[in-house]
Amino acid sequence: MLYNQRFYLNNLNQDNINFSNHHFWMISGLQELSESD
Repeated sequence: MLYNQRFYLNNLNQDNINFSNHHFWMISGLQELSESD
């Protein structure tokens, strides 16, 4: 049970990191677009 919980938490953290990276790149892209205007 404890192992499953840890495994689940690790997956959750990985998803959060991926989500943050995706958001970061989206925001960076938007900034570049607005700067090149």
